[in-house]
Amino acid sequence: MISPFFDYEGRVVSLLGRIDSSHIDVLADQLLRLETESDEPITLYISSTGGNLIDALKIVDVMSTLQSHVTAIAMGLVQGAGVLIFATAAERLILPNALLATTGLWTMPGLELAPPSGFGSLGSHPRETLRTHLEAQVDQLSSPILARLVREAAGSPRLFTAEQAVALHLADAIAPRRKSIEEPKPIRHVR
Repeated sequence: MISPFFDYEGRVVSLLGRIDSSHIDVLADQLLRLETESDEPITLYISSTGGNLIDALKIVDVMSTLQSHVTAIAMGLVQGAGVLIFATAAERLILPNALLATTGLWTMPGLELAPPSGFGSLGSHPRETLRTHLEAQVDQLSSPILARLVREAAGSPRLFTAEQAVALHLADAIAPRRKSIEEPKPIRHVR
């Protein structure tokens, strides 16, 4: 499920949970609403176990048309189609304990069965034709290394720590920690 969290004034949206068509429209609407108000930066927090790649491509398309600078911040686990959305952001930060996983990227429910109406022009192998199209989309990602890893994900899923993600240019940097709160003073026992 995608969280309905939306901080209009702070220009913050979030993608939390599985990606599916019943919730992806909410995130697309939030991003487009922020874009119409101003071209100020937008922050997108992502913690997603992946989901339907076709639905994720809607957000990829929306983000690629925005004039606003979108900073994606990975937290927890960002997996599969969530990695694709993360990779589309203009700036990609990862929290120190977050993980990126290229598992489950090619989740396309229904394509193993008979193709839905309108897919007739794809020929006798709609899954392979669609996959070829999606791989071409992946080549447009801002990180060539991530594009390569995403293409290879179906055969060899991988898991990356924050440090590994930065070293491989999957993320631009580890997100800075908040200013530390002062250590509490020791309690003095009175006798």
